[in-house]
Amino acid sequence: NWQFQPRKRKLEDEFGLDPADLEVPARRNQPAPDRGTLGYEERRRRNNQAVRRSRQRVRERQDWMREQIDQLQERNRSLESRLVYLNETIDSLRELIERQPTEENERRLVDIEQEFSAYQERHRLRLQQQQDQGQASRALSAASRRQVTAANTAESRAGVDGGGGGAGGSSRPDIPEPNHDALDLMLQEMLRENPQLELTGGGQPSRPAAPPPPPVDAADDASASLQQLRRRVA
Repeated sequence: NWQFQPRKRKLEDEFGLDPADLEVPARRNQPAPDRGTLGYEERRRRNNQAVRRSRQRVRERQDWMREQIDQLQERNRSLESRLVYLNETIDSLRELIERQPTEENERRLVDIEQEFSAYQERHRLRLQQQQDQGQASRALSAASRRQVTAANTAESRAGVDGGGGGAGGSSRPDIPEPNHDALDLMLQEMLRENPQLELTGGGQPSRPAAPPPPPVDAADDASASLQQLRRRVA
């Protein structure tokens, strides 16, 4: 029955060997990481942290720019409503002048036409600002994507070129940090193109003060009087 005994029992009885002495740990034959590999891992960790910080800064600026665009859109909608109302008022006042050509009605028409021209110019400027903000936001997003792609490419090349990090292997090269200054320069360029914006102490653009509401002048009084004239003529 000796041939049916377990292998461990056979080694102990016939050869006096302990099977545990023949077992090799799984990691015993693997080379220990050298200083070059450890340095690469540290540089990779720092690079990942820098990329995350860069993305966070870009997200904050994009959120701020989207908020500015939303505010401009709201102001433009208000201006458009005012322009539609003034245009209708001018048409009605011209019809009234054809029926009752008085000096007072003609003076009211001139005042309202001047107000209409002023609102047209203000609306044009708001639309231009909205377009500039949109272009700056898209350019900022594109620059951020290029920087992250460049950092990832450099990291991949470093992993390939630095292979064999053992005793005879070459050390891995440094991974470049993301260029934060490029984003700051782009933001400064946007601020130069939009002088109504200014930086706060934290480096972020401050929200411009909301424009004052349109003044209530003689044109508004003329518009109210026009409504009364319409009812009288009708």
